[in-house]
Amino acid sequence: MIPSYLNNIGEVVYCKNNKTKVRLKCKCGCDNFSIYKRKKNDDFINLEKKTTDEFIKKYGKNFEMQSDADGNIYILRRNFLGIVSKKELISNISFPKFYNYVSAKCSNCNNEYILFDQSLHGYDSCINNCYTDSFEPVVYDVNHYGIELYFYYNDDLYEDVQIIDKSIAFGRITIYTIFNNKKKKILDIECE
Repeated sequence: MIPSYLNNIGEVVYCKNNKTKVRLKCKCGCDNFSIYKRKKNDDFINLEKKTTDEFIKKYGKNFEMQSDADGNIYILRRNFLGIVSKKELISNISFPKFYNYVSAKCSNCNNEYILFDQSLHGYDSCINNCYTDSFEPVVYDVNHYGIELYFYYNDDLYEDVQIIDKSIAFGRITIYTIFNNKKKKILDIECE
């Protein structure tokens, strides 16, 4: 299965079990692209560090997080025997959210294509209400590469929820650039 948003520019190289390998090819026929990738800015990194420090100050370093079927998140502490000694509901903590984004721009016609937007693509985005944040994509690499994408699907996930477009509800995506027959991984994200 190929994600619907890549139907016009993705060629399925193989599809086996729940894994699909796709090679990117522009509508103009070119298969070389520059890569754009969102990255965290200094303000976000500082906010993330501050939130983490406050969380560790309150709960310590040796904790576990667990969620229930209703989406409630708990902090667990275990004693030396591994038995839960404390379970506390987290209610007022707002963690900064960062959504990965990767696009590719054709080296021939300059058309740009979204390869992955974590707020729109993947199983989690299909079942949660994600928002688009204000991060701008920055040039990751201006060299021209071939691009391969691997999509991993988990049919068991679809049993309990109604998903309109299952092709974008993949559980994992891996993106590689290819140059001189060498692959370089630029993204590997679990989406479930």
